[in-house]
Amino acid sequence: MCPAERLRRRLPRTVSIISGLLLFTATSLFAQDPSAPTPDSLPVDEEAVATPGSESRIPIRVIAGRLVARVELSTRFRRIAANLWIDFDNPISFELHNRAADPLGVDRGGGQPVTVHLLGENLVIDGREHGDEEAMEEFTRLYSRELGEVAVLGTIGAKVLENYHLIFDVVDGFITISSPAEKTGQAPPEEEGSIVTSISLTNDLVWFPVRIEGGELRAMALGSSRYDSLVDADFCDELDRPAGDIGTVLLKTLDLHQYVALRPEPIVQVHPDGALGVTGINLLEHFRVEVDRVNRSIRFTETEPAEFPLEDLAFFRARIEEEPEPLLAFLEEYEDARLAREAAPLLLELQIELGAEAEDCRVALEWIDKTRIEDLRSTEALATMKMLLESRRPDLAILAGQLGIESGRKDRYPDAVHKLHTQVGELLLAEGDNYEAWEHLLSAAFGLPDDGKVKLLLGELYERQERWLRAQSQYIQAVIPPETGPQAIAGLERLQEKMGGETLSVDLVDRMIRGKVHNFSAATEFEVTPETDNNHCVLVELFTNPHFGRKQGEGWQSFAVGGAMAIEGLLSHYPRDRVVVLVHHIDAPEPCASMNDFGSSAARAYGLAEPNRTVIDGRDFGPGAERWRNAEPLYEQNRLLVLERLKKASPFQLKIDAEVATDGRVHGSVQVDGEAEKSCQVQVVLAERGVLYPGKAQVVVHRMLARGSLLGRVYGVDLVPRDGKATIEFSRTLDEITAENVAFLEEYEQAGGGAASRLSVSIDPRQVSIVAFVRDVSTQQIVQAAQLDLGDPIEEGSAW
Repeated sequence: MCPAERLRRRLPRTVSIISGLLLFTATSLFAQDPSAPTPDSLPVDEEAVATPGSESRIPIRVIAGRLVARVELSTRFRRIAANLWIDFDNPISFELHNRAADPLGVDRGGGQPVTVHLLGENLVIDGREHGDEEAMEEFTRLYSRELGEVAVLGTIGAKVLENYHLIFDVVDGFITISSPAEKTGQAPPEEEGSIVTSISLTNDLVWFPVRIEGGELRAMALGSSRYDSLVDADFCDELDRPAGDIGTVLLKTLDLHQYVALRPEPIVQVHPDGALGVTGINLLEHFRVEVDRVNRSIRFTETEPAEFPLEDLAFFRARIEEEPEPLLAFLEEYEDARLAREAAPLLLELQIELGAEAEDCRVALEWIDKTRIEDLRSTEALATMKMLLESRRPDLAILAGQLGIESGRKDRYPDAVHKLHTQVGELLLAEGDNYEAWEHLLSAAFGLPDDGKVKLLLGELYERQERWLRAQSQYIQAVIPPETGPQAIAGLERLQEKMGGETLSVDLVDRMIRGKVHNFSAATEFEVTPETDNNHCVLVELFTNPHFGRKQGEGWQSFAVGGAMAIEGLLSHYPRDRVVVLVHHIDAPEPCASMNDFGSSAARAYGLAEPNRTVIDGRDFGPGAERWRNAEPLYEQNRLLVLERLKKASPFQLKIDAEVATDGRVHGSVQVDGEAEKSCQVQVVLAERGVLYPGKAQVVVHRMLARGSLLGRVYGVDLVPRDGKATIEFSRTLDEITAENVAFLEEYEQAGGGAASRLSVSIDPRQVSIVAFVRDVSTQQIVQAAQLDLGDPIEEGSAW
């Protein structure tokens, strides 16, 4: 058919397409119109279901070998744009990614129907299934530009489409769906340029008969889930045609094998007449295909003339030999072929299996780079490096990374080249090539200025070169991200020893990272008023977790950081003789080395299962979790709760005398003055003013962390005053409390809890504080508290 004739035949449909696209654009704009209904008020169009005589069209495109439909999805809660895969040979209903299901509220109230907005009448689908979300995300990441920056969020399968009369028209970019045809009991008549044959329905798939070379009748399924049309590999082997070139495949008088090269693959589908294979998108690109389930017929109308893809067959022949040479010959002859992108990685895989040297594999790596999408070469090189590292070929991973770096300026994802520099630098550092590693890591640092791994690797490099101050600077910055914090702390400890300077301490790290992490200081200081002019000291307890937050995109949204900043605000506003703070780490959302039996018991006693509360004097509950930007209102709420408690005088006065000896023994006493009208208990707690524990929540230094009871009892001891006085003595070593906490972690893990690291389980004697408080047993309220900060350990027997 000449180009002019082909254009003449398509002209009416072209006009229809333009009008349809205008309609679809209007629908998209309406979804973004500020005057449109809000997500919470958007109704589901109950009548927007295909009704008798109605017709709808799904706009489709072929992207990277997948049939993709651009639509809009809605529930009564929200409406969003989405790309969906159309898998006619997949016996599923409707798969939907959780990232779409959550905002749409699909799973609320026992399940919500989803409306798929089309050109014409809409589809309303009840329920959803879970699909391969990683595949959807990877496809979206690689082809975001072709997808119009709209993610692939699901798949429409055979069980939805089986309810409609269908016309696949890939060339014109639509699938037309309409209500089922009237049953006539006979196949529709053939028209000029079309072939009509019968179909059978087996396992939710549509099958049509074909006659292969030699006259045998077999069945093929109509598919759209992959680009290549498949033929059963076992059947090809029986015919001694392992490349899939089985000869004619006749659909009546139409030889399908003239249009496509059949790809030999294992076929899982079965059919009573023998499943020959499944057609792919490459066949749909040559035909308009109409499926009439009611009358059990299918019509093929040619839209593009036959042009056998010799390069496809050449690849199928090259790969069956499982040797590098045929694949290399294929790449050299068909370097621009679609399947060259598949042949190059296969060539590398075969070379790795044969144990080829790095230089011998360079050609395969260069072909991989050459056959990639030009503006994704750096991005895809990251995946190649990961595969090569898993194959224990770091030498090849370095080569792959270096090739990917060369295309970095053209890559659509600017961070990809910097990540390549990081990985290549890390591998070169492991090999001892310090200079080249430095070049790559320095390039990565310019592109990823806040990346903890880059800082850590540069710290290790400078440490090797004995450039102590530069190494220290990098380690300090690597302390902040949770994924590198523990290694950075170890690096700083090594450096302090090598430099012979100040021993690494929480205070030193705190000074070094100041300005690099979120901090908060109250704008005012507490002033005594007539209402608060008394002896009451309030106990503030924060229940939190160093990993408290949630994933947001590629980053992390911390909730613990707001609570930690609010505590800093209280510590800067109130003096220690009026407010005492204890911070407890509990095991939600995940366990940590800083939790212990004392804090867990306190959480249970207050009925707290989540790390989101501040408890004032054991009676008032304030907020304890927020994003960093909301720390100030959180602080203000808790400040006012504390202020109310300060207006009530306490019947007791507490005085703490204690010391920590060089052997780590903390001993002393708490003197309680005052008579108790009700039964009371006294608790004495060992706390650390600062603990290094870089978690996901981006809090590096944790203030006033409760480590355990100095009385060896979770609930303290009974207060029994004589003549208005009582003295409670205590004596425990830091090692005893550490061992107690480690035993708690081990018991927690053995009971089925998650594993916790042992980072910072030991207690720094330079950070020790003693907190004592009196609790009313009947009400569980704290009626008085006190704190004593201890300094450097002193010799046994010396004066305090």
